[in-house]
Amino acid sequence: MKKLLSLALVCCLAFTAKATHLLGGEIQAKNTTGLTYEISGVLFLDIQKGQAAANAQTEIILCFGDGQQITAKRVSSEQLEGSPNVNRSIYRVLHTYAASGNYTLTAKLDNFTNGILNMPAPSQETSLIIQTTLNTSLPNATAQAPNPKFISGLRQIFSLALPNTDPDGDSLSYRLTKLLNQSQACQPTEQANAIFPHEVTREGTFKINHSAALLTWNAPTLVGYYTYAYVTEEWRKGVKVAETWRTYVLTVTDQTSSTNPIPPFEPALVEFNGVITGLPPHEFVAANISMKIYPVPSEQTITVEVTTRQPSNVYIEMVDLQGRVLRQAAYQDKATRRTQEFRTDDLAKGVYLIRVRSQEATVTRKFVR
Repeated sequence: MKKLLSLALVCCLAFTAKATHLLGGEIQAKNTTGLTYEISGVLFLDIQKGQAAANAQTEIILCFGDGQQITAKRVSSEQLEGSPNVNRSIYRVLHTYAASGNYTLTAKLDNFTNGILNMPAPSQETSLIIQTTLNTSLPNATAQAPNPKFISGLRQIFSLALPNTDPDGDSLSYRLTKLLNQSQACQPTEQANAIFPHEVTREGTFKINHSAALLTWNAPTLVGYYTYAYVTEEWRKGVKVAETWRTYVLTVTDQTSSTNPIPPFEPALVEFNGVITGLPPHEFVAANISMKIYPVPSEQTITVEVTTRQPSNVYIEMVDLQGRVLRQAAYQDKATRRTQEFRTDDLAKGVYLIRVRSQEATVTRKFVR
């Protein structure tokens, strides 16, 4: 009997150590000197449902993108301000790169919570992947994000503030992205089968307001767990110096009898091979409409080449991150190829968008001035 009790206790402890306690995370980086960086993994842990597992999460394994990886120990653990059931833990190491270049830092963590509605079941068998890419040719510290929120009410607009300042004065841009998966060590890929939260019921919108640095979901219509990710890009004089993937879990509860009207469903805009589209990657057919932009970064002018599968009317617009149309050209006669040149020498340095609309599709591509 004692042996059976001991075995049961061991099994219980093993389950607790693997309990689903992860609510999200990110990787931060700060240049200290030369090619040495202070690398910090930041995790948000559920201490209401997974206190024991959160306590046991004393270390994580960080991949540095140069073939090296190391175990980072927890250096701080505190209750997240405004979220009494969430712990914010930081795991930190110093790492020196042998040469300048682009490096992708990753960490794989087990596991997501059970029953996440917009992930393939069983979600508790899927790892949480956090990732940041650095350009070490320039000294840099990644932008800090405001504290995330992990609970939202049914039929209430969920809003998440995004990073809006950068310690180095870099320009910031944002994009929604698919979750990451990792079949090989230190080599994440996007999850093809994950969908955005509002696609579960195909109601409302899930989008980023670039001018307000705000992600909004208008609005949840089904109680449950959801996960999502977005990327913050940092640009300096036309050069991308970093991009940080942030992934979070959101719990939707029936908090009130809110009657907020739900807008019509809109596909989330994601970036696929540099093109921003309202279709997920496996549905996006590049042959419908393609666009080339050059030179990037631009100086005096930028040239846009558009090719459509069928002869079409085409509208080409230059848009800033606040959604304002700065330049536009309309081609009313139908053709399959168009070339348009826009002036850019009077624009402030930063990130802009070229949007092309035809009868077949609408695509948007970023460029840097």
